[in-house]
Amino acid sequence: AITAPDMAVGVINGKVQITWGVVYDLYFRHYEIQRSNTQDFSTSTNVFTSSDNHDSVYIDNPQAGTWYYRLAVVNSNNLYGYSQPSSVVVA
Repeated sequence: AITAPDMAVGVINGKVQITWGVVYDLYFRHYEIQRSNTQDFSTSTNVFTSSDNHDSVYIDNPQAGTWYYRLAVVNSNNLYGYSQPSSVVVA
C-alpha cells in the first residue's frame, strides 16, 4: 500500500475543507475521501474520488453534526493506505 499523506480538515463558512499532500508514486490509482459519523468509520461514505494525483483539496457540505474524515490512497493492486482520521463539528 501507498502511505497516505497528512491531511488537514477545517470548517469555513459552514463547509468542510480537506487538504492533503500530493502523492508521487508509480502505482498510484486514486484518492478517496471518506466521511463518517462514527470514529471507527463503520458507517463511512466516499464523498470524493479522484485519479488525478495532483488533486489536493476537497470542499464537503455535510449537514450539522460531528463528522470524521480520512484520506485513502489506493494503489494499482487495490491496496489502501489511510491517513489519520480528523474530526470537525459543523454547526
